[in-house]
Amino acid sequence: MPDWTVIATDVIAALTAGGWLLSRRKRKQERESHDAEMAKAKADLTAALRDSETKYTREALEIYTQQVVEPIRQQCERNTITIARFQAAIDMAPNCRIYPDCVILRKLRSQDQDDNNAAG
Repeated sequence: MPDWTVIATDVIAALTAGGWLLSRRKRKQERESHDAEMAKAKADLTAALRDSETKYTREALEIYTQQVVEPIRQQCERNTITIARFQAAIDMAPNCRIYPDCVILRKLRSQDQDDNNAAG
């Protein structure tokens, strides 16, 4: 006659082992889904940070362009126009009635000589 106590303990042990295996499988699935969710959240966070950094960089460049580059560009344009006017006036100097004794031309020549002496 079979010993019911041994059979009962074996059945209980088998059911417990089966439950443990099922819970282990469930924990593994939960861990995998949690890891996937965390990876997705990390990717979203990284993308959001990259977008905000790009936005802030673009805004900083716009501010820099407006406050630094544009004024310098405008000043360079004004300087170019002024230099062109002065060059045109100097080119017209030989037509002046006091050409050889012109004070302005004498000053410009002396500055040219000073520049050449400093460079050499």
